[in-house]
Amino acid sequence: MAGVTKVEIKESVEELHELLLKQKTASSFERIQALYLLKIGQVKTIQDVAVVVGRARVTVQRWLKNYQESGIKGLLTTLKSPGRPAIISLQVREQLDKELQESEGFKSYEEIRTWLKAVEGIEASYKVVHDTVRYQMKAKLKVPRAVGIKYDSEAESEFKKTATIPRSNKKHVIAPVDRQKTMRYWCGDESRVGLKTEAGRLITKKGVKPIGIMQWKRDNFYLYGLVEPLTGEYFIWEFSHLNTACFNIFLA
Repeated sequence: MAGVTKVEIKESVEELHELLLKQKTASSFERIQALYLLKIGQVKTIQDVAVVVGRARVTVQRWLKNYQESGIKGLLTTLKSPGRPAIISLQVREQLDKELQESEGFKSYEEIRTWLKAVEGIEASYKVVHDTVRYQMKAKLKVPRAVGIKYDSEAESEFKKTATIPRSNKKHVIAPVDRQKTMRYWCGDESRVGLKTEAGRLITKKGVKPIGIMQWKRDNFYLYGLVEPLTGEYFIWEFSHLNTACFNIFLA
């Protein structure tokens, strides 16, 4: 009969039936089913097999060719498509990884998109950038440690190495009070009033602590104040600096 397949199936009907029951995917089941149908003689041609399993004739031909060359193992082997090349290549990821290891990090995934376009010439969607950075590169938004705009990381490191910690605190001596005079007890404090830059979370690599650079306004002022707990009476004076000169004027 024209079109009758001449594939020699080595497995028995029982073995094929057992294999059918073990398959966990539809694709694997269909391939074993093709052999089973040919073995029991229910179908004679490749076209008939294709009709029963619901596949194209060329697909069934490829299955049987794989079986002839490599047996059951070859029949069940599925070649995965390589798919499209990654938008963010490995080389670009390595460069991005270096940026994410800096404590300044990125303010948002949108900023990373801008960086990719400006530095690497890559236009990637927000989803691609988010999935790549958050789940593949394990970097996420974190609350930064606030430091001044003049912050110098090298100077801080050097200070920690050379600074000495005093072993004892200085003692404050209070002069004796004339018992003939009335004494009032006042509590004093100073406060700085001003504004600083509001900064949100930053994106850095896992294990890298972010640092948020803050810009303080230059027109800060200080409030020196005294309050008497007994009466609630208070006194407040505004000064430009927190230093000995201003403090002496306040006490005068």
